[in-house]
Amino acid sequence: MKILYLDINAIYHNPTRNNIPFLLKEISELYIYGLGYTSNDLLEKGLKYFYELNGPFDFICTNEHIIFYQDDYNDYSKAYKNNYFIQFDLERIKNILSEQYNFFMECKDKKVAFLLESDYYNFTENKINILHKIEPYIIFWGKEFILNTCKLKDLKQETFGNLTNDNWYKFIQEYKKIISLPHFVNSSEFYFECLDNRKNIIYVAGMNYYHRKKVIETLKKSKYKIDGKKYYNKIYSLMRKLKIKPDAHPILMRLYNILFKNELEQNKYIFTCGSALEWPIRKFFEIPACGSILLAKPFYNAEKLGFIDGDNFIKTDYNDIEDKIKWLEENPQIAQKIAKNGQDLIWKTHSLNARTEQLRESLEAIIENRFNGTYWENGKFYIIDKIKEK
Repeated sequence: MKILYLDINAIYHNPTRNNIPFLLKEISELYIYGLGYTSNDLLEKGLKYFYELNGPFDFICTNEHIIFYQDDYNDYSKAYKNNYFIQFDLERIKNILSEQYNFFMECKDKKVAFLLESDYYNFTENKINILHKIEPYIIFWGKEFILNTCKLKDLKQETFGNLTNDNWYKFIQEYKKIISLPHFVNSSEFYFECLDNRKNIIYVAGMNYYHRKKVIETLKKSKYKIDGKKYYNKIYSLMRKLKIKPDAHPILMRLYNILFKNELEQNKYIFTCGSALEWPIRKFFEIPACGSILLAKPFYNAEKLGFIDGDNFIKTDYNDIEDKIKWLEENPQIAQKIAKNGQDLIWKTHSLNARTEQLRESLEAIIENRFNGTYWENGKFYIIDKIKEK
């Protein structure tokens, strides 16, 4: 299989974006065109020359940076300055994105769009129109993990609650060309130290979404104090206020990820949630991978991705988290078994290696003209086969 991936080398603190080339490299003879990936000489000759030089390709792949370039460039340009590590001036980025966008729109090859960095909750109608026009195969979590906003009872409690719409939800109900691949972790993110050796009991991971804030309030009143309360977050927040832009600095970005991973590795139990949107965010995969027990207000349809309460994670919220921690502390052997089961689930089903096989199967089905969508059930990935349906 031969793949051309269109992107720019913009490093982001969320590792999923940075791992996509590794994912594609595992399943194909991979060529990447874009700033930071392609020599200046070839960039000068242009994308069409690069395509003719190295093609033909089975798939042309890209992501939201390119396909939503016209709709989102002002937002992206701010993000490139503040939240990504890049080594190129914005005018050059704009020119390359324009070239990649036009090529992707016009090419006749099979097209795949990774949309794993998108904020689906406020998709514009223009974005939906672009997707209808291009008709790519879309890689994102899958429609079974997205709820209509009218069913999200705590949405107004979030700072972004008034900005939401159902454009994406409506689009994915009918769109068939979806490869349902949620976030994944690579092997370097796994950690195997047993719970007994970890010095801290509980940690709350991630931004202060509504349910995380409520859990923090509950734990402050309990005997299970949160270690350190992310002291480094305060330092990084101060740097942002001082315009130092730590998220756009390669060393500071790497240090932040190291400090975050260290927090995961030092705590027995870690609470997170997918915000009031109930999304399968990356922390649901990072926490079990590092050998901690995932305590969570689970995302919608979590059991479809293999998350089973009491077996490989603990379902909880601010109402009963103290009781759940107490029970785990009183039953260390059961706790260790839950931690191991959670880590095994991520390794077998939601690691880079697992996603590689899931993507390979999907692309092969597309090449063989038998792909009619995908879905998850009981922790297993399935392709809807046109031929078998008949």
